[in-house]
Amino acid sequence: MPIGEFEGHALRRYLRWLRADTHCLVHVAVRTQGLFVARDNPKKVRGIADLTRADLRFVNRPEGSGTRMVFEEFMSGVLVKRAPLDIDTGSNETIKQAVMAGMGISFLSLHTVGMELRYGLLAVLDVHGAPVVRAWNCVHTLSKLLSPAAEALRYFILEHGETHLAEHDRLLLQGNKGG
Repeated sequence: MPIGEFEGHALRRYLRWLRADTHCLVHVAVRTQGLFVARDNPKKVRGIADLTRADLRFVNRPEGSGTRMVFEEFMSGVLVKRAPLDIDTGSNETIKQAVMAGMGISFLSLHTVGMELRYGLLAVLDVHGAPVVRAWNCVHTLSKLLSPAAEALRYFILEHGETHLAEHDRLLLQGNKGG
């Protein structure tokens, strides 16, 4: 769930599937999402206005995914000025490989591209409005009891997930700008 500007749209989208008497929404962590380019930003994208250029391609998560929804909201003022999005795939690994090969730009979570950023294979595109901060939530059915192992995992994630992701993202955002 995006926090801030895009939250209302996302909330309306997800609430249609949730019922207060049946489901429990639990905050897990805050995560950071942004635009990523190949090492050295070969297309020299410097700002939002550049994203309208005809020579740029986008490699995206599929329609219906939360990441795609946030990307479309983030780009809403830009996408109307350019052709439709270019490549859709459900695989984060395929997206990362395509971007590293110079086939396009993508919008993903920082934790998804952490290793590639650390090794200089991808760069964060530093544009106005990015990165986007999102709440990562978990939904479970109120009537379902978790197994001891599932409950231990849930507790561990709730206890340590937020701190881990915040530190992970903070370190990656320092010195990984590509624009």
